[in-house]
Amino acid sequence: MSGRDLLVFALVLLLVGAGSFWVGTTHPFRAGGGRVSMVVRNEIENVVLINTSVEFSAGETVFDALNKVARVEYSFYPGLGKFVTSIDNLRQTQTAWWLYYVNGTLASIAADRYGLMDGDNVLWKYTSEMPF
Repeated sequence: MSGRDLLVFALVLLLVGAGSFWVGTTHPFRAGGGRVSMVVRNEIENVVLINTSVEFSAGETVFDALNKVARVEYSFYPGLGKFVTSIDNLRQTQTAWWLYYVNGTLASIAADRYGLMDGDNVLWKYTSEMPF
């Protein structure tokens, strides 16, 4: 297992241990599409990388919306989903990683399992701080 994979695995275990990660769950998908606000921020350098709105269709996820505005790399974990490892070539390391929030709340599931709702505010943070 590479250092990157080990870091992602450790973060997943941390979320499980904190009781905020539910294996196999998804955020409810809602009928219809809409528009969401998408901000991608490098918290380490205090820089906003992307600040836009994104149109989405019924059944699309936070991951789908991010893919519309950025080049995304990820690791897939069966039963858990896709965990973002790089946005526009800003890659996670052993000391910094990507987290996402929807409407101000840290998401507790993988981005490809979080269904969007019209008007959602999505914030991706590249950070070295633990969210707990």
